[in-house]
Amino acid sequence: MLSRAANLVIEAHERGYRVADDGEVISPMGQTLKQCLDKEGYWTFNLKPSEGGCATRVYVHRLAAYQKFGGNLFTPKIEVRHLDNNKDNNTPGNLALGTRHDNIMDLPESVRVAVAKNAARRRRKLSQAQAVALREDRRKGASYAKLTAKYGITKGAVSYIVNGKTYRN
Repeated sequence: MLSRAANLVIEAHERGYRVADDGEVISPMGQTLKQCLDKEGYWTFNLKPSEGGCATRVYVHRLAAYQKFGGNLFTPKIEVRHLDNNKDNNTPGNLALGTRHDNIMDLPESVRVAVAKNAARRRRKLSQAQAVALREDRRKGASYAKLTAKYGITKGAVSYIVNGKTYRN
């Protein structure tokens, strides 16, 4: 069973909506449609209902990917990738299918590293002051076992802190 978003892409395509080679959305009447950015920076357009109701948003990159890859777009755990990392570029040559990992690996290394560091900071159990205190306790001769018990972290985490691999500043 396909998601609502997938069914909307199929419906838009069946009704004659297309993404042109320049990334613009063309209506069944041949008119260029207005596109809107969603909160994550992806272009959408409104699909007017065939009978009453409200218009619904369709993602331009997903319609373009459906035109290019057909039903393979809806394979579980498959995403649309923007090869140049530019969400504005919905041209067919810029779109590919891949996994979440592929999508992440498309990002420049500096961006991937920054995202990973930010995620690691959010997962930290100790404050910077506690890490400094832990290092001081170790310098005063506290064993790793005592440090793990005192700070409630693993021996590996203690080692990383003591050796400056984490909490560097």
